[in-house]
Amino acid sequence: MIYNTRARDAFARMIETLRPDIVHAFAIYVRLTPAILDAAREAGVPVVLSCNDYKHLCPNYKLFHHGRVCTECRGGRFHRALVNRCCHGSLAVSAASMIEAYIHDRLDLWRRNVSIFLFASRFMAAQTEAFWDPDRIDIDFLRNPFDVDAHRGGCSICPRAAPSMAYRSICRCPRPIRSSRFPPMASSRSRSSSSSAWKRGCTSCRP
Repeated sequence: MIYNTRARDAFARMIETLRPDIVHAFAIYVRLTPAILDAAREAGVPVVLSCNDYKHLCPNYKLFHHGRVCTECRGGRFHRALVNRCCHGSLAVSAASMIEAYIHDRLDLWRRNVSIFLFASRFMAAQTEAFWDPDRIDIDFLRNPFDVDAHRGGCSICPRAAPSMAYRSICRCPRPIRSSRFPPMASSRSRSSSSSAWKRGCTSCRP
C-alpha cells in the first residue's frame, strides 16, 4: 500500500529490458505504489504523471469529506485526515492513509521523481501549486476532448454519484434545460443517496 519494493524492482527490470524513452504513470497507488517512480528516476527515464484526483496531495484523494471541500492537510499536516476520519469515515483507514501520506511526503516520491504533472483542469493544477512549492514542479494540461460547437443546444451530464461530485447542484439548476436529461446512474453503494438527490431536484431536470 505504501512502498512496494517488489513492484519497484520488477519495474526496474522492465525498464532495463524495454528501454523506454518516457514513462506515463496513472493511478499507481495501493498496489504498484509510487515506488515504481524511483525505478524510473534511477534509470534516467522521465515520468509524466496524469493526475485525475488529488492523491498526490490528500490522503483521501478528493480534497473533500463530510460534505465540504477540505485543504486542512496543506503544509504536510496529514494528521488532519485522522482527526476528520475523512477516509471512508473509518478511523483505521484514515490512520493508514495518514501514514501513507507522511511516508510519501518524507521520501518526496512525487516531486522528486515526476518530470511533468499532467492535469485536466486548471483548478487541480492551482491546488497542487498551493500545496507545494510551484518552483519545484512542472505542470501541463491534457484536457478531455469535447467539441462544443458540435453539441450546442443540448447536453447529457452523467456524473459519478459520489458526494464530491456536482450532481446535486445539477439537480438544483435555476432554469429548465429542456434538451438535456440526467439519468440517475449510480453504484449500488450510492444509489439510495443519488435517487433522493434526484427527487429533491427541480422538476425540469428530473429524468
